[in-house]
Amino acid sequence: MQNVSIVTSRLPTVYRPEGSRTVFLTFEGLSESRNASDKLTRVRIAMPAAELPRLQELLTESA
Repeated sequence: MQNVSIVTSRLPTVYRPEGSRTVFLTFEGLSESRNASDKLTRVRIAMPAAELPRLQELLTESA
């Protein structure tokens, strides 16, 4: 498993193609890796749209 740590000050972009059951979250920021030559990093996550209510619940709990 690869662990990717980034520092960002912007909100992720959220994209759901029309009629799709998948939502794409994209985070952009600077890598915290000391070994990376290019610090600009993009992490794209695809998740089932059915999981969005649970994600929102988890985010609310940790706020």
